[in-house]
Amino acid sequence: MPIDNIVEVRRSTIFRFGVESLDKYYADALIPGTSILIAGHPGAGKTTFAATICYVNALEGNPCLFISFGEFKEKFYRHMSSFNMDFKKLENEGMFKYVKLPLITTETALDNFVNDLIEGVEKHKARVIVIDGITPLLQIFHEAKARAFLQTVLYDIPRLANGILVLVADLPFGEEKIGFGGIDFVADIVIVMKHRVSRGLLVRTMELRKFRGAPINIAEIPFRIVGGIGIHACIPPSLKEISVPKERIRKYEFGVEAIDKKFGGIESGSSILIEVPSLARNDKAVLALLAKLITVNRLKTVIVSYLLTKHEFLKSLKALKDLGINYREVLKYIIGYESLNPAKFSIEEIYGYETNLVERLKPDLVVYMGGDIVGMLHANRKDVMPLYVYNKIVYNKLNNVTTVWIVYGNNGEITKLKESLANHVIKVVCKDNLCIQRLVYLWSNSGASTVIFEEDLLKYIKGS
Repeated sequence: MPIDNIVEVRRSTIFRFGVESLDKYYADALIPGTSILIAGHPGAGKTTFAATICYVNALEGNPCLFISFGEFKEKFYRHMSSFNMDFKKLENEGMFKYVKLPLITTETALDNFVNDLIEGVEKHKARVIVIDGITPLLQIFHEAKARAFLQTVLYDIPRLANGILVLVADLPFGEEKIGFGGIDFVADIVIVMKHRVSRGLLVRTMELRKFRGAPINIAEIPFRIVGGIGIHACIPPSLKEISVPKERIRKYEFGVEAIDKKFGGIESGSSILIEVPSLARNDKAVLALLAKLITVNRLKTVIVSYLLTKHEFLKSLKALKDLGINYREVLKYIIGYESLNPAKFSIEEIYGYETNLVERLKPDLVVYMGGDIVGMLHANRKDVMPLYVYNKIVYNKLNNVTTVWIVYGNNGEITKLKESLANHVIKVVCKDNLCIQRLVYLWSNSGASTVIFEEDLLKYIKGS
């Protein structure tokens, strides 16, 4: 089709990736006429990502044409339904067309494919076109002709559709160079999806190699493939994004006069570090302060525990009865309790899981119990652990969510990092070898600090 006949691009239309963090930072790059290359190893999530782009834009009124050289339609529909993408419904509404084609092995067949593609775009009025499996097509040509073919497809097709074109390419395991006739030079956006095994755990990352029209600040980000959700990418927020309106900032108290006088109130979005010696894991004062913080301020709370099951946590709450704390009152405000085995997941998976909890449940307070265990089990990831801690605190602050870390024992540099980032520190210190007698050290970045005998603190809590 002559270039003169191609519809003029209306740059005011913006498409979406369907992945919240990518849409937040890079949606401006998805203007009509954009070509996207999604490359990666087999099983990395390329088809799921391409289908997500197709689905979310079709829901918003942009018909999608999905061409596959591998998967049959029924299998594709069944697989995508596990991520809550109902392509059958979109097809019935005329917003989606799935075409399964045999592999193309000759240049003549490829020329026919291009002509059929143009006709299909016009017939279905497609604004989003996905070609899942571009690799075999490019291997038909020598380098120069492959580049010419790509320029025709990548430039003309999205402009004809006044939309976007998504190409999916396979990379052999161990390979990172894309090649294929210089497809990465011609495409406007290049995303490489990777997965590797570290100590028997799966680590998924998404490399943002090219985003024409948008600056790339972080080149590689962790992501997860989550049942019922699909692709969940975790782009760390920057400090300059944290601008919570004054009317949303709340002041919290423990409801214990001796503590509140010293702390002077805890602002929402703050970080609180509670350090407990390993011999005092069942410390009642710490759990009682947490229970008071939740109930006095009526905080919607999510607890992520790397140590206690929900049953064990409930048992510990019930043991606070002699301090005047009603465990049922505490449970009223706990909107989520997750027991995670950190040995089962990579740090990237844990971070993604935790940020997704905050996204979905929108709590006021999130408590991480036994976070030191994550550091110990992933001690070989010393380059990643500090980033995990820092990004989690910044992410919660960005969402005006107060963070409480409860660590049992000192995990060296990671505990020091948490101390330096915390707005408030509550530290239990043993006075004897068996940790029967204890002191509680309280510190706030407001400059207040004090030391209380734990038996006195328990009396204050009981009398509050």
